[in-house]
Amino acid sequence: MFGKTHTPEAKVLISKPGSLNSRFGITLSSETRAKISAKLSTPVSLYDKDMNYILTLKNNTELAFYIECHKVTIGRYLKSGKLYQNKYYFRSPTEK
Repeated sequence: MFGKTHTPEAKVLISKPGSLNSRFGITLSSETRAKISAKLSTPVSLYDKDMNYILTLKNNTELAFYIECHKVTIGRYLKSGKLYQNKYYFRSPTEK
C-alpha cells in the first residue's frame, strides 16, 4: 500500500458507521468489566528490603497508586529486580 490511497468508494465499504458496527451501542456492566480486568491483570507482590512479604495487588497501576509512583516505574523495577528507593522489591507472585 506504500504510496497508494483508498478510493472514496472503498472507504465507504471499509467503514462501518453506527448501527452497522457490531460493537455499537453495547455497554458492559461493572461486573463484566471487573471480570475482564481480573482475567487480564498480572498480580504484583511488594516486599521490603529484607525480602519480607508486605502485600499483593492485582496490577502495576494499583501498586503504583499504593506507593505513590508511576506504573511504568513499577514495571521497570519489576523487570530489573532492583531495590526501589532503598525500601521495596517488586515481584510477580509466581517468582520465588
